[in-house]
Amino acid sequence: MKRAKRSWLLASAACVAAVTSTAPTAFSSYYVSDYETIYSQAGVDDSANGTTQQTRNLFSDTGQLQQLSLTNAMDTNAAGTVYQYPGPAVAQTTEGHIESTAEIGKLHSTVTSIATSNMVSSGVMGVATMSATDEARWSDAVHFHTTNPTGSNYTLTLTLDDTIDVAGQYALYENGINEADVHAVIVFDHDLSKNVSQDVLNQSLSVLDYHRYVEENDVTEDDRPPQRTVSMTVHVNDGAILVIDAYLETLADAEGGNTQVLVNAGNTANFNITTDDPLASYSTDSGTIFTPEATPEPASLGLLGAGIAMLALRRRTARR
Repeated sequence: MKRAKRSWLLASAACVAAVTSTAPTAFSSYYVSDYETIYSQAGVDDSANGTTQQTRNLFSDTGQLQQLSLTNAMDTNAAGTVYQYPGPAVAQTTEGHIESTAEIGKLHSTVTSIATSNMVSSGVMGVATMSATDEARWSDAVHFHTTNPTGSNYTLTLTLDDTIDVAGQYALYENGINEADVHAVIVFDHDLSKNVSQDVLNQSLSVLDYHRYVEENDVTEDDRPPQRTVSMTVHVNDGAILVIDAYLETLADAEGGNTQVLVNAGNTANFNITTDDPLASYSTDSGTIFTPEATPEPASLGLLGAGIAMLALRRRTARR
């Protein structure tokens, strides 16, 4: 029986760049965290036909750690067999990999899912499934300082930069999902007693990049900006506090077919705070100064594309 489709979700590659850090202040309300999940299934448990199934359902949760950075990674694979009518049995495999770095001001993630169903006849009873998700997060409090008696304006900017690769094929009679998502999100909140403009309360900056192919409906959705920038301006008085909650969600989902999904948000997004007011400045609980980072050079993107092409060639060759 075909696994029920998950709701279309996450896939985020968020944000924020911090290149300078100093010692945290005495009172600190900041953290980093990472949550990873992997679901993998290959083969069918069918003793009558002598086939086997392997299923992996793993997760890793670092919790909220009051430190400037952390790294987390997870790998898994599964192997099983399915019976083709009138035979013989064939092997199915899956591979999954997550690698994530959460740092105050920076979030990076690469997620890969590979499923090899070897569907060569319509009598095959199961499909290989590989799904990997990652949510890296940081939170920090920004304290605004200004000697301007009317308050100052600050511009908050988020830029998403990532790559998505979806490759492989389904058999003519086979149904499946091939999906990759990257979502950059920063949510803002504040202490209402600290006189931040009301329009920033519970507001967010968000950028979504996704590629989705659903074979059974022959539907392809694709919105793949190599870069996209969103920004907002807030007006604050001296002493205002803005709490920033930034997270990067990535999803790579390969179900059925001989398919691979790669989401590379390893150098993904920048967050920046700027002001044109010479009387204005800010500090953070973590001691971080948010400044923009350089995006990948065209040559670097070319090398990444070549690496993806080689991976696809290796997988296709292995299946022959």
